[in-house]
Amino acid sequence: MRLFLVITMFILLTGCGVSSQPVQSIEGPVTSVKIGGMEVECSAAVKRNAKGAAAATEEGYPCLVLMPEDIPVKTADGDTVSMQAFREQAKEEDMLDVKVVLANEKDIGEDPESRELTAAEVVILE
Repeated sequence: MRLFLVITMFILLTGCGVSSQPVQSIEGPVTSVKIGGMEVECSAAVKRNAKGAAAATEEGYPCLVLMPEDIPVKTADGDTVSMQAFREQAKEEDMLDVKVVLANEKDIGEDPESRELTAAEVVILE
């Protein structure tokens, strides 16, 4: 009987663990343009595994996205945009929505270091 309880407890505790999956891309508005990159609101990626009160919080999380000069920037229609034109548009438009495809999958969380990303491609969603 004791063994049964121990096994049952182990199964329940193991099943309750949160396993987070790395993300391949993020979507959100550009909140600022920086030298060599941009800041993108990425709260949806941070909270993707949250439940209950943690999911309902209004706290926002920015991701710092490094953007090598040679990455492709495209519109939602597939047209290519120069990096300079994109940077100017992001500076001029308030909260320009983008999708950032990451160079490497990453488990994005509340830790600021986990929110330092490198882009492989940027798609302007508006």
